[in-house]
Amino acid sequence: MKIQKIHTDIKFNQLAAGLLLLAILSFSAFVASQSSHAEIPKINNIEAIMSKLKIVRNREDLARSNGKKVKFVGYYISQSSKPKFPGNPNFKGVYIKSQIVLEDGTIVHIFPSWNKQSLRSPSEAEKYKGKIVEAIGVAEFEITSRINPQIRESFINLEELKND
Repeated sequence: MKIQKIHTDIKFNQLAAGLLLLAILSFSAFVASQSSHAEIPKINNIEAIMSKLKIVRNREDLARSNGKKVKFVGYYISQSSKPKFPGNPNFKGVYIKSQIVLEDGTIVHIFPSWNKQSLRSPSEAEKYKGKIVEAIGVAEFEITSRINPQIRESFINLEELKND
């Protein structure tokens, strides 16, 4: 009988603790959802991030920034090519791949050339071609392709692209 009472007490305590935890979480969610009447200055998040990012302008900056989120500044260039073996047999267009050329002539691909993400839209290529751009993303320095180990390139995993 005594073991059964202990078991019942344990179950009751577990239930009470669970209900208490649920009440605390519900109250926390309620408090967090209440709006404050205090004025919060509106900050453009992109501008705040861009002002803190390291600027990559040459190969040396690129090597030091490997794996880090940075801002590239350079000329936007692109090349168009007709695919030999398109994934879609009805595809009649061209593949457009783009790069950013840094001050010292270092070429940084927009996404690795062996990934589908590297394909750029005709409108993007037209908009930025030959212009100085700012590109925000993660820098990758001289990465070897898993598909073809003879291909080694630097690229940006692009998050944002703009020109002034």
